[in-house]
Amino acid sequence: MPITPLTASNVSYWPVYQAAINAIVTEGCNVILCYWPDGVHHVPDTTQWYTMWKQVDTVYKNNAAVLYEPINEPVDYSSTNLCNLYANFLNQLNPASWKCILDGTGYAGEVISVGNDSRLTSQYLGLHCYWWFYGSYNVWSSYYNIVSGKVGTYASRTVITEVGVETFRKISFWWQWDTGVYEDQAFLTGSLAYSKDNLIGTIAWSGVNDIDTYRWFSANNNLVEVNPGCANMFRWSWGLTATPKWQGPIADGRFKLQNRASNLMLDNLGSTTDGASVAQWQDGTSANQQWNVSYTDGYYTLSCATGKNCLDVGSNTSDGSAVQQKALSFSNNSQRWTFVSTGDGYYKVVNLTTGKCLDTGGQTTNGSSLQQWSGSSSYNQQWKFIQL
Repeated sequence: MPITPLTASNVSYWPVYQAAINAIVTEGCNVILCYWPDGVHHVPDTTQWYTMWKQVDTVYKNNAAVLYEPINEPVDYSSTNLCNLYANFLNQLNPASWKCILDGTGYAGEVISVGNDSRLTSQYLGLHCYWWFYGSYNVWSSYYNIVSGKVGTYASRTVITEVGVETFRKISFWWQWDTGVYEDQAFLTGSLAYSKDNLIGTIAWSGVNDIDTYRWFSANNNLVEVNPGCANMFRWSWGLTATPKWQGPIADGRFKLQNRASNLMLDNLGSTTDGASVAQWQDGTSANQQWNVSYTDGYYTLSCATGKNCLDVGSNTSDGSAVQQKALSFSNNSQRWTFVSTGDGYYKVVNLTTGKCLDTGGQTTNGSSLQQWSGSSSYNQQWKFIQL
């Protein structure tokens, strides 16, 4: 929870803030009180700053569930000056061991410089993680190794006090170990995998917020998750059961789709071009035949492991018109599908926009293009999902 000198000094604000802190603690949670400077990244008035923290400490000094973060993202300090600031803070307040979280240098982007200072032992170190701190990579292990380098030998003292991605682009929990995924997905997987492996606590940025594109919940009235797949990746890293959300007839995962009439597999023929046709091909080991199936808000997307483009009908609406692949877009209903069971292990794949089914057109040759057609009992429209 953010705090400023006004928070602790105002006779109206401070009792209300204490009530909120105490209510959270009563629920069995820890609270981190973090000083956020106004418009700068340093302490503009150290006298006022110390007064604030001493007021806080009068109430919470002996409450182990309330931790202090002296300053958020101390960008304006050199590592030497930052460590001196922290050392003076600890001398002034004399907190118990593990009472404080000391942000790393810059935007709390690394903790090694602070961790190396012998005056600052027995306190936690705060790290912030976002993919754009590090650059764009599409392999999760790249981010795993980068975060490891920012922590160094201080994993046992580190708390990742901010980590997150923009949640407007839906993420399937089951895609996380791919190579060649979007950088936000690769980042979240790599950073959370590192924290999980090293028993590092993480705090998701951000929680309830009507405007922040990183938010978990869009409003305080219903707490409906904006992005269940993203939330499930955090649950996984915390060792919790990742309960599926909006579970459809096929669980999220990677599949081959085999047509009942031709026995051939749904295949993107290795193309990564927007608008390229999809086809069928005899069963093989190629990633061209591997499709990431993700269920969100009542509909599925099917994204090929080669190129990550999604099954899409484009602007085509007529019987016999082509089925294509295009870049993922969750605002595009032409990429959203329902799976309708035939009752004997096969499914029709029905497009949301057109209401038509993925269909082979009776073709049985390798490379023959797929189409959409009005629903019928034809085996051309029936597909078996073979999980990989």
